[in-house]
Amino acid sequence: ASTRIPYHQGQPCGVGRLWYENGQLQHEIPYHRGQPHGITKWWCEDGRIQYEGPYHQGQQHGVAKYWYENGQSERETPYHQDQRHGIKKLWYENGQFKHQEYHLYDEQVTKEEYRKHELIENLASVKCDEEIIAITQ
Repeated sequence: ASTRIPYHQGQPCGVGRLWYENGQLQHEIPYHRGQPHGITKWWCEDGRIQYEGPYHQGQQHGVAKYWYENGQSERETPYHQDQRHGIKKLWYENGQFKHQEYHLYDEQVTKEEYRKHELIENLASVKCDEEIIAITQ
């Protein structure tokens, strides 16, 4: 295996790559100011995609995707500042949907708890005028 990571002023900067012995790309990690920043990808030795996940300033931030060896989606996990946050979706190896899990700041919660949190977070403002309450988004 070989590795190439560009450096600038002693810190990883640019796209770092690691290859398998057979020459196939294994990992690709973009760096900015020494931290992963951008879409990180991993491949199997035969070239099939295994993982793809966005990073922002060294933290997972966005939806990370994983695949089975047969190319079917395995799971999609949303992250917010390195914590699972959102609806995680999972599939069986045959491609059939398995289930989903709800996460708030790295803790698994019930569907009801998650929906209540999302409703509260999505409210832009609540306006009260004596008898009339209007909720706007």
